Amino acid sequence: MRLYPHQWLWDSCFTAIGIARFDPTRAADELRALFRGQWENGMLPHMIFAEGSRDVGSRRVWRSRTRSGAPRDVATTCILRLAVKIPALLDGIDNGIERAYTGWPDRLYIIGTDGRIHYKSAPGPFGFSTEALEALLSGRDPTTGTTLGYPLRDRTSSNGSVIRAVAGFDATLSAPKSLSASWAVTGDGGLVECHDIAVAAVVE
Repeated sequence: MRLYPHQWLWDSCFTAIGIARFDPTRAADELRALFRGQWENGMLPHMIFAEGSRDVGSRRVWRSRTRSGAPRDVATTCILRLAVKIPALLDGIDNGIERAYTGWPDRLYIIGTDGRIHYKSAPGPFGFSTEALEALLSGRDPTTGTTLGYPLRDRTSSNGSVIRAVAGFDATLSAPKSLSASWAVTGDGGLVECHDIAVAAVVE
């Protein structure tokens, strides 16, 4: 308790999920405790500060009790009117956007030393095939198993040092979140095509 005295919204919610499996009453109490810090506008704060804690610095920074609409019994974090405007995508209770977003257009590529794309997976993550990727990196055709090119072997340099064989190097090329979210919501195949064209432009 001395190391972790405050109540955090995120942690309490996950703690309640775990506790509910063997003590539903205790789990409900954990969630009710969060509402001690609820503001008049309905906001549940990120943190409720523990009274008597030596961590008085946080309470001094936020000074929630000096703000209108704040709870009177506990000190909490609060919004400081940063006036930062960002677009937001709200998911429904059915998590439809979450399910769609997990299929955003990731792909696995293998780029040859000649700069050409030798392998492109289906959109991921469900279109990924680790078996196909492993086969290609091992020098085999992922469909037929036929050996491609020369076997991957270590080499010895003129001074006797061993140069380890490297099957490939990993690089991550991700679409911007705005593109990912747009694709998840609309399912527009043109957005996936734009992503592929951008990747090809980078690797070429």
